[in-house]
This record gives sequence, structure tokens and C-alpha cells, in this order.
Amino acid sequence: LSPAQRRMELCPGDELPNFDGRRVHGGSRQDLHDLLFQDPRRTLLIAMGGNFLSNPVAASELVHLARAEFQQELRSRQVRLVGVCACSLSELRDYIAGVTHVVGADRKEDVDLSSLDLLVDQDGEFHRLLGLVRQNAENALEGLLPATLTVIVSHELIVEHVAATSSNIGRNFSEVLRLLDALSITEHFPQLGTWANWQAGGTEGVLIMPFDSEGHFLSKERCEAMFPKGHFEALFPWFRITPVPDFGVRDEKEGQGEDSA
Repeated sequence: LSPAQRRMELCPGDELPNFDGRRVHGGSRQDLHDLLFQDPRRTLLIAMGGNFLSNPVAASELVHLARAEFQQELRSRQVRLVGVCACSLSELRDYIAGVTHVVGADRKEDVDLSSLDLLVDQDGEFHRLLGLVRQNAENALEGLLPATLTVIVSHELIVEHVAATSSNIGRNFSEVLRLLDALSITEHFPQLGTWANWQAGGTEGVLIMPFDSEGHFLSKERCEAMFPKGHFEALFPWFRITPVPDFGVRDEKEGQGEDSA
């Protein structure tokens, strides 16, 4: 199949596709993998999708991403933010100027759009690799889907989370922060999982996954050795809870203190 006939699907565990884009500030060419790999942090990759240049929802998202408070939330989690936009460099610069004018008129002094690291995907082919282009579309820019993509990427360029959202629905970036907190736990302790609606700083603990990477069931003795804070079996042997281990996870109260400092 030709690239236009394939519909790419990005999944957790995949290597992030690469492309050579241009930075909105300065206009220099930038290899995406080089940009991310030179930084030891996780990356939050935001793909703006189709028709964002005339979409007020997209503008509201960029404003939120550029807020000083949200930028601090990412720094406290050691996460880098990169945005990718399918358009020309001049179109993106004009768009940023327009959004900046709106922000200034609304007196949002804590918003700095110049702080955003935005890359231009001029032919839209990177968006095709992300699955944001209609199948059989010969021209990627003309075939852009009305959707956005949110991707969390490890330092090793492996996709840890990916979510598509209709472009007329603003993304929930509080949920993105929650996912980043959960990933910081599972990165250090792959044997752990988090509850539905789990929040950092909560008292409910985390869940012990029942099988190890080789498919062996974790005995009570192994759990006690791995998680010395203890565990509690609830209902079934495979449903066990343990307090969050100590490894420097960002504590919710600590984060609030940093933001208010």
C-alpha cells in the first residue's frame, strides 16, 4: 500500500514517528527525535490537527498551555511540552499573533505564547503518521481529520499514552497531569497500577498487578518483599492494594506549595 492508502495508528509501546519540522520562533529546521532525545525529560506532544487555524477551541487550548501556572505544573513533573501544527510557518505566525492580540485584549497577563515550543509540519505528512489524515488522501493537508492528538513520550521516544479528541472539544489538561503522575509511578514500579480516577496525593494507595513480566503470579511473599509498606488483599488474591512507594513522586500538596511560591 502507498502511504496515502495506509491509515496509521499510534499506540502505547510504539516508537514516536519522526519528522523534520521548522520552529515557529526563529524558523530553524528541527529534527523532532533530536529535539526530544537531547532532553532527559518526558515529552507532552500536542498535535493540533485539522482546521485549527480557524478554530476557537484550538486557540483556547494554546492559551491554556501557555499559562504560567500550567507551565509550572509541567516543570514540577520534569515534562517538556512540544506542539506540532500542520500548516505553513507564516500561517502559524499569523495565527499566534492573532491569539496573542485576543489574549492581550482580555488582559491575561499570565499567558506567554512565545514560551511554547511549536513545530510546523508543512506538508502534513507527520500528521499522517500520527493517524490524523484520512485514508486514501493523496494530499495530507487536504485530508486532515477534524481531531487533535495528545501524546506522552518517554525519553527513549516510546509512546506511553495517546488520545484523540474531536477538534470541537477542548482537551482536559488536568487529566494529562493526572496521567503524568500515574506514569511516574509505573515507570519506577511496573508492577503497580492506579485506580480509576486516581489522583496524586490521595489516600487510597495503588494496585498491585497480579502477574510479573514473565507471566508468573506474584505470591504474598514476593509482594511483601517488593512493597515493604505492606499490602491488603481485597475480595480476590489478584486484587491487592499497597501505599504509594517512596521514590520522589510529586506530592499534590507539595506541588500546590510550589505553584504558590
